Amino acid sequence: MKKIFYIDESGNTGANWLDLSQPYFIYGGFLIAEHQLENINKLYLNWMNGLQRQSNKELKSSKIIKNLKGRRAVVDILTNVLKQDSVIPFIWIADKKFLLSIKLVETFFDPEYNPRLDVSFISEFKVKTSLANFI
Repeated sequence: MKKIFYIDESGNTGANWLDLSQPYFIYGGFLIAEHQLENINKLYLNWMNGLQRQSNKELKSSKIIKNLKGRRAVVDILTNVLKQDSVIPFIWIADKKFLLSIKLVETFFDPEYNPRLDVSFISEFKVKTSLANFI
């Protein structure tokens, strides 16, 4: 069965990974079976019409969840989407400080970026994880 993967991020302040006002980077989305796309699109369009929003611009949760009506609308669409067969939600949350350590490891300790290192140095995933955890 073919599935479509929809993903979006939240809390991304670009290269400012130490931004204390947004300390987490979050990915969220859905894995949807191709045969469910039409149903999901109908639910979404009905939901958007209920919000009286006709724009094709990106929908920002910070604007929707400011009031009770918006929060109820979000619960409604999520409830209806999750009732569908073959729809799998996911969420991934990372502390941006840890992401910075991962970037440092990738930049300085990966032969792909540092040609002085032998490929065998970092071939073990555990080595990269240990370095990032240490930093």
